[in-house]
Amino acid sequence: MSTRDINQAAIALASGMYVESLRQASTRRCVFYFDDTPAIRDLIDRYERRECLPIPAKSILNARVELYHEAARAVREAV
Repeated sequence: MSTRDINQAAIALASGMYVESLRQASTRRCVFYFDDTPAIRDLIDRYERRECLPIPAKSILNARVELYHEAARAVREAV
């Protein structure tokens, strides 16, 4: 599965999935890739509906910070 939404990628990372960040060729943005499973789709759907997730909020925030720094590093290295 791929997404440009860092929040969706953070949910996947916080749930224990491996998330890869790759810079898009012609932009200064990153795309996040992770396995497409029914469990991840359910978590992302619940997030989009603003429902409670079975993942601690701090874990999601820490994952988001990690992905942000990883994406920023990928963009800097490509310039």
